[in-house]
Amino acid sequence: MDLRIEHDFAGKEWMVPNGLGGYASGMIDGEAHRRHDGLLVAALGSPFGRTVMLDKVVETLGDGAPIFSGLTLFALDNGLPVWRFEVQGRVIERRLVMPYRQNTTMIRYRLLSGAPLSLTIRPWIHVRGNDGPLDQPLLEPMVVHDLGNGRAEVTMGHPAAGGRVPMTAHIDGPGARLVLDGGQRTEAFYPIEADRDYGAKGPLWSPGFWSAELGDTDVVLTVTTEEWAAAGAMTAEQAFAAENERRDRLVARADPLLRNDWARQLVLAADAFLFIPQGRPGLAARAHALGDETCSVIAGYPWFNDWGRDTMI
Repeated sequence: MDLRIEHDFAGKEWMVPNGLGGYASGMIDGEAHRRHDGLLVAALGSPFGRTVMLDKVVETLGDGAPIFSGLTLFALDNGLPVWRFEVQGRVIERRLVMPYRQNTTMIRYRLLSGAPLSLTIRPWIHVRGNDGPLDQPLLEPMVVHDLGNGRAEVTMGHPAAGGRVPMTAHIDGPGARLVLDGGQRTEAFYPIEADRDYGAKGPLWSPGFWSAELGDTDVVLTVTTEEWAAAGAMTAEQAFAAENERRDRLVARADPLLRNDWARQLVLAADAFLFIPQGRPGLAARAHALGDETCSVIAGYPWFNDWGRDTMI
């Protein structure tokens, strides 16, 4: 593992890019502390742009104990975040990956030691621009289609208003099931926004929860705005292997002095700023006509996109 943090998690953030300008980010403690955070911040075409699709999830054991209450380790493995929890005599690992150039997030849960247990995962959603105000109302109507086998499509907003935003979520694991409980609402607080003297509270909505048995087999939550044929084309194991291989190739192409320790992190960080812009069909058409591909450089995460002046600065 590239980076190991064992005790002091306060104030430390993580981020994973997807090569499209989208990303997943948050605090190590599992919460979204700024308005830009989310487990899936998708790079969508016009009129949405970069959009927070999934704010956070809350994972609990069968008796309701939150797994983050037992957080003992956070690390970056090849730049990808890893959490480890010790709770009720079990050791549980949580990893996250975004398949390259997909608006898809996969979260994998693995029982490292201890007896099998029931894991419950509740999503919290507020679909909004990642740099927009937190107190804007939830998009109405909010509709959930249970597609069976632990998969659901969530849509928010009305097509006639140009605001329909679909997201598909799927849980994979023994005994996996989706429970729709009529929906819950809450108000979230984002302390970094409060420190910046911005509006720091906003609504969140949850349609229900997933549950599965965590034992010898991993439990995987996949959340995506892609067609399921693309998002479901790889298992979690394949997605992690592919992204790690892609990152290893990047480092292998770098100067030999940049292949170890902190320098390796700089190579991976530089790659995070290169992306394929979404929602610019004219630019893409001209590039494709020349046998080329569009590519740009993000000026800075989490609020900037490719803004030339600030990119150069």
